[in-house]
Amino acid sequence: MVKIALTITASYLAVVAFLAIFQRNFIYHPPRSPLDEAALRARGYVALDQPARGPSALWYAAPARPGGRIVVFLHGNSGDVAGALDKVEPLRGHGHGLLLVEYPGFAGVAGAPTETSILAMATAGLEAAATRGHAGTRVVLWGESLGTGAAVALATAVPVGAVILEAPFTSVADRAQEIYWWTPARRLVRDRFDNLSRIDRIGAPLLILHGDLDTVTPASHGRRLLEAAREPKRGIFYPGGGHTDLPEHGMTDAIIGFLATLPPATPP
Repeated sequence: MVKIALTITASYLAVVAFLAIFQRNFIYHPPRSPLDEAALRARGYVALDQPARGPSALWYAAPARPGGRIVVFLHGNSGDVAGALDKVEPLRGHGHGLLLVEYPGFAGVAGAPTETSILAMATAGLEAAATRGHAGTRVVLWGESLGTGAAVALATAVPVGAVILEAPFTSVADRAQEIYWWTPARRLVRDRFDNLSRIDRIGAPLLILHGDLDTVTPASHGRRLLEAAREPKRGIFYPGGGHTDLPEHGMTDAIIGFLATLPPATPP
């Protein structure tokens, strides 16, 4: 019996060690195909950075009206900025500009994805936008799934005009613990993206969008974040919505409507 117990314990520890060592492989799922820069340029986006190697990570389309807002889009853990075009492009039809941020290690962009590297790239995007006159209330952060971690962190570090969180999580550590309930996952996660501990420091108008049928990030995470957030805030929870299909349930109109209610942007 002792030998059996030792074997079970050793096997358990080996599995936990494997999950801990390779945890970033479970968090990040970069697309293997290179970034479709041609698709971005065809839609009128220009690159704001000039990397020594690999494709550009920051893609910009100016607002249609002078002094208009710029929406900074931070995508999820398995897509890229070119793949998000169909979702974000409707905003340009309402006069908004867009800044799409690609992550290190995604779609051929140099580097490796970590919480630190993603936040650094997103910060670089804000700095690039500021050089073009987009800062403060002229900036709206839109985070999708994993990107909500970057959006919340940025919104607590710099003033912005509004924050949109699509399918957010309370933290990566919380979600890991739910999935790997039989391990001490919460203690082992390095890239925590702790939205719940930060969200009450967001002073800008907040919109949370979540599908009640989301099995990747359960809607309970979005509801906890909404409860913890400061006013002004709004949450929309779609009864038939999943994790990636919210545009099919009216999310695009909700975002456009939300942006229309924001106070006029002031010069940075």
